[in-house]
Amino acid sequence: MTPPVTPPPVETAAPTIAAIPPLTEWNNEAISISANVTLDPTVTATYLWQQTAGAEVIISDADKQTVIIDGSQLEDDTVVTLQLTVTDSNNKSASTLVNISLNDRITAAMKTGNASDITGPLVTSLVKRLNQDFLQTKLLQTDFLNTIFSTDAIVFEPGQHSQLIGINNAIHGYPNNPTFELLKGNQGRIFAAATTQQGVNHAAFGTDIFNRLNAGHFPEFEASFKRLLAWQMQQTLTDASTNHISLFGLNESGASRVKTWFASHYPNMIVTHCADSAATNDTLTSCVNDSDLVVVASDEVFTDLQLNSVLDSALTQKKPLLYTHRHSWNSKPQTAIVLGKIHFSMQGPGGPGNFFSADKANWNNVADMQQASPLFNDEQKWVNGFLNQEFPFNFSQCQTDCDAVYNDSYRPSLLAIKQRINQLDQNKIALFEQENSHAIYKKIVLLGDVYRQDIQYPMNVASIDNLSFAKAYFADHSMFYTRSFSMVPNSLGNFSRTDFSHVSPKDKQINLTSKSGFRSTGVYHIPGQPMSIKRLDNSAVRTWVFVNTQRSGSTKEFGDNTYNRPKYLQSPQIELKNGETITLTSAYGGPVQIRFEESDINTQFSFSNIGEHPYWRDGMDANTFATSLAQADYDWAEIASPHFEVHSQIDKMQKTMALYPRWNSADTMAEAMNNNLHNLPHVLAGYQGPNIDTVAEIVDFANNHNLAIAQLNKVKHMNADQATCGSGCSGNPYDAFWSFNPLGHGDIHELGHGLEHSKLRFDGVDSHASTNPYSYYTKYMNYLSLGELPNCQSLPIKNEFDLLQQSVQTADPSAFMKAANLSGWNQGMSIMVQMYATAQKQGALSNGWHLLPRLHIILREFENAKNDVSKWDAIKAQLGFSLFEQTEAKSISNNDFLVIAMSHATKLNYLPLFDMWGLTVSDKAKLQVNQFGYAATIKQVFAFEKDGYCYGLDMPTVAIDGIHPWPLN
Repeated sequence: MTPPVTPPPVETAAPTIAAIPPLTEWNNEAISISANVTLDPTVTATYLWQQTAGAEVIISDADKQTVIIDGSQLEDDTVVTLQLTVTDSNNKSASTLVNISLNDRITAAMKTGNASDITGPLVTSLVKRLNQDFLQTKLLQTDFLNTIFSTDAIVFEPGQHSQLIGINNAIHGYPNNPTFELLKGNQGRIFAAATTQQGVNHAAFGTDIFNRLNAGHFPEFEASFKRLLAWQMQQTLTDASTNHISLFGLNESGASRVKTWFASHYPNMIVTHCADSAATNDTLTSCVNDSDLVVVASDEVFTDLQLNSVLDSALTQKKPLLYTHRHSWNSKPQTAIVLGKIHFSMQGPGGPGNFFSADKANWNNVADMQQASPLFNDEQKWVNGFLNQEFPFNFSQCQTDCDAVYNDSYRPSLLAIKQRINQLDQNKIALFEQENSHAIYKKIVLLGDVYRQDIQYPMNVASIDNLSFAKAYFADHSMFYTRSFSMVPNSLGNFSRTDFSHVSPKDKQINLTSKSGFRSTGVYHIPGQPMSIKRLDNSAVRTWVFVNTQRSGSTKEFGDNTYNRPKYLQSPQIELKNGETITLTSAYGGPVQIRFEESDINTQFSFSNIGEHPYWRDGMDANTFATSLAQADYDWAEIASPHFEVHSQIDKMQKTMALYPRWNSADTMAEAMNNNLHNLPHVLAGYQGPNIDTVAEIVDFANNHNLAIAQLNKVKHMNADQATCGSGCSGNPYDAFWSFNPLGHGDIHELGHGLEHSKLRFDGVDSHASTNPYSYYTKYMNYLSLGELPNCQSLPIKNEFDLLQQSVQTADPSAFMKAANLSGWNQGMSIMVQMYATAQKQGALSNGWHLLPRLHIILREFENAKNDVSKWDAIKAQLGFSLFEQTEAKSISNNDFLVIAMSHATKLNYLPLFDMWGLTVSDKAKLQVNQFGYAATIKQVFAFEKDGYCYGLDMPTVAIDGIHPWPLN
């Protein structure tokens, strides 16, 4: 029998794997990759996925055809490579590689400023990364300080005649270009700092370190100073070292002191003074760059141009700079140039430095100095609170009085964070365009962006959970503008809508005549839309651009449901120079303003990608304003007269325009604003200037006595919005809950707070007694010219009259009236009206109200001269105070000032009236007034009912004799 024939084994094909194209994915998402594998039908296969390159990722199902990759632990963009090997049951195999670009959402946001992808667990990751940054900076700081101080105690007492180093700009170099607080006082002031920039080590001292060491000061620090030099030159130094040292920016005296120190400690080093201010830049640059260390100062040996050119070259050549401060507690303009090269700063000329604090460093070791106030301590406090999801205080206590931990620690830290972000804006640092720097503040701003999205206004501090309030408050303090992208919040509360999809952005060019202070532009920054502003004119006036006019105090975050919008609506003011373009993007949006440092200079600006809200100023169409106001596509409207502007919520402006038929268009309203909030109040305050009437009996008085009249040429403002205090709050702008009224007492009252002076009310009288004349006068003048009923406040003259009549029945009428204590604001004002009416009745003035501007004129000259003996002696006779020495003028009482100034201003003896009203006057003041020899004022009362005094001061009189009755029914 023939055995069966075994057929030869069938040859199977090896596995094949289709090429997997490179992938780009986010690292926070699970990534699934499936291989397209072809196998012979007769075989089975095993799979093996392995990582061959890149940062380590977690691989799941590595033995499956489809693999899952988890890169969520990664914190940066990276590329990983996976290899897939397929082996079949015949031991034939194939393999392929796949490259996966894993992009990090937080890293991406740090490049674009767009935090919209940072949601869910990524928010926690952002907080954790910030905390890790702080730990890393602390390690870097510790390593540096240990390098410099080793285990030595840190003892450094620079004294009063020293300055301080500011490091706010330099801190943003972490982690690649770190900054170090080299010497920190026990009160927290920085005497010396160091920084690494592009691998080069720089340092700066707020004292003349070489001169002080030569004189035997700081003996404990000398060894550390040598270690600092070694760190700067990045080499070990010995007595035999032969390094080259260049001196630049020092005068001969300063250079000599540096040479003396190096000769004593490193005699073989070559120290060259680059001192020839007549030398070419190339010569100076060669001198400086031929060195291992450049000692610099700001002795003003060179021009700013030379200083910049040579130092820029030194930095390009990677030369370490060591700044020694040679101006005691003061500084020079060039100090800012030199220190700015290494991202440090110092108080400007006149800044006191360490003079008043006399801080000093006295630490046992590095750890003690660091622990007292570690770098980024302010930021770390808040980030730790978010990391731990709790804070060691409760915001709800702030309804009455905030917890001491918040007041003394967390609040100052939050304000410091806000200040540092504002500085970035003011320095025009486009944060998210900076490479290899600003990592910490990029993350802080992004964290604020994320938290801002969750805010729903209004919030009640008493009921909202503490962490949610903290996040909202942090978002308020971390707003940043110099960026091309900003997320629009879901809620802006009662400030504004968030949806402007109905608005088509446009470009606009505007011309503005500068005024001291700020002016509105008629431009609206649409929230979330990048706005570019270019300055087109070539004039010398400095200008700053900002968004919104609200004061932060107008948002009451700790009240009952009064955290009703963002607190810091007004942006930082950012300087815009000739020909410069800046781009700002605000999460809030709002009307754009420009501040000027001087008046009456023509300027021109172009704006891109903006909106136009209801707005009017001279030359614009009032009908267009009315249409826009009625359409209400925006939540804000503005009217700008030449010297007064109203910035109003749209509904309040609508109410304003409906108040008076005579002023129901934007142009007529502007005329009323300029007259009633600029012209008339400032006439009464004794000013002259554009659009302020020249009143002969005011101006002639000043000229006849050779007294100056203050000039006023600025713009004042009102925010018809929310009040910082009460229902209306003074300032420029003043703000109020009410809608603007061009004849409203509240409006002119708040303006009056900026015009009044405490010397212009009687001793002991409430402060508002001097606030209201500007309102009353403005109403009176409108009554005279237009017939508008004044509606002034009622004053209690009838009650005061009754007291006066009672007083004459007593042994000492004046003492009786003094004891009556007529100190209320309305009582003080009522008495002051009597003084004005007396001046009119007895012929000193045709309009008795004009006594007040004469008093203002006297008072300004008085205040200007009283602190200088020579000034005082030269002018006191012109003011009516010839008998008073300068020391007496400085301490004069209100009553004494007023009785003399009123008498001098009217050529009437006001002593009888002061006596009648119980207003105490010193013997010296009586002597001065009596020496004038003027006719006596008459003891009588001008009778009126309610606001009758606002219809004119020519009122019926009644003698104070204890007999005559009140003449009015």
